[in-house]
Amino acid sequence: MRIPSLLLALAAVVLSVGAAAQSRHPARTTHPPADTSAKPDQGVWEGTYTFQEGGGRAGGFVEHTIVISRQGDALIADIDANGFQTSRSLRCGTKIEGDKLNLYFQRYREGNVFEPYKQGQFLLALARATAGGRTKVLTRWGAYQPALNPVRSGRVYFKKTN
Repeated sequence: MRIPSLLLALAAVVLSVGAAAQSRHPARTTHPPADTSAKPDQGVWEGTYTFQEGGGRAGGFVEHTIVISRQGDALIADIDANGFQTSRSLRCGTKIEGDKLNLYFQRYREGNVFEPYKQGQFLLALARATAGGRTKVLTRWGAYQPALNPVRSGRVYFKKTN
């Protein structure tokens, strides 16, 4: 039969045409180029961090959530605090300094009822620290403070949940 040899000849022509086209356009790929402008530590910070505080004797409960995500070649952070007499929704810019991620106020998001911040104001920092082979996230508080309890910087408050 002549059909198998015809198919082989056709396949050889397709492969040679494809190879010739690729040699004329070597920069053309089927995958987008890697983002080389992103800082290597950005991916480490991306995710959701939560901190839950109880009101002690006063009662009540507030959950603070920070969602860090990539926007272009930068990281942004959304801070939400919801619970007992609390509703905060903030958009933050970020700056990486070594093992620390600083969060700076950019704007209020929808649903916010608490508005004491100014654009560019330092809100808080998350810092990675390793002890005993385990990595912890320490918090350095700035203008952003928990709603119910006094806190001290340099302790674990936020935990990465995803």
